[in-house]
Amino acid sequence: MLAAPARISGHESRGDGMAKHGYGMFCPISKACEILEPRWTILVLAEMFCGSSRFNEIRRGLPGISPTLLSKRLKDMEVRGLVRRETGENSQHVTYTMTPMATELRPVVMSLGQWSLRHVETKVSTGDLDADVLMWNLRRNLDPANFRAGRTVVQFTFPRERQAAQLFWLIARRGASVELCKTDPGFEVDLFIESDLKSLTGIFLGQVAIAEAVARDKIVLAGEPDLVASIDSWLGKIPFAL
Repeated sequence: MLAAPARISGHESRGDGMAKHGYGMFCPISKACEILEPRWTILVLAEMFCGSSRFNEIRRGLPGISPTLLSKRLKDMEVRGLVRRETGENSQHVTYTMTPMATELRPVVMSLGQWSLRHVETKVSTGDLDADVLMWNLRRNLDPANFRAGRTVVQFTFPRERQAAQLFWLIARRGASVELCKTDPGFEVDLFIESDLKSLTGIFLGQVAIAEAVARDKIVLAGEPDLVASIDSWLGKIPFAL
């Protein structure tokens, strides 16, 4: 490695697998690692790049992290200059925004995801499947602008999953955030999608083509013909899917 003055000063680690005083190397890459290597840091950034700005939103996208560790990690990231903590009126709402320093990392994180899809074994295994996480990601990667005017309701059914993870509804309106429901919202459904969880997760990751999944009866579509015909353009996929 080329030793050169680092622009960002290192901070002592607070644990989580990193040496107490970092790497002890006068190298820009080692200094960057001291900031980004603590467990969950890059994943928290990726979650924020996808639009999450509140504590519960970040937790919903990263269900494997405990509330205590997420709180600690966000505080660490604030100290290191990656995020800013902003409190709303009457201290009722707290949001986390990325600093310009963190925003510069977006292409790095996206490239890391693309590299992983190309070179790392990322085939979906049973232990990685989570209906709530998948639907949360489908919701935020779905663009209502691709739908006709008015309200569009899509019902997802995972018949092989436990009862609490079998039914989901996405409600989309132009100019509004897409809603995700786990109880019947009471609206007329425009499109029914039935699939096993592994197949739909593969579609979200860009590893399985929708047409292929339909042909193999891994996913069944029933409803408005225009929604069925255009599903490949509006169904949310991971941002760095190849």
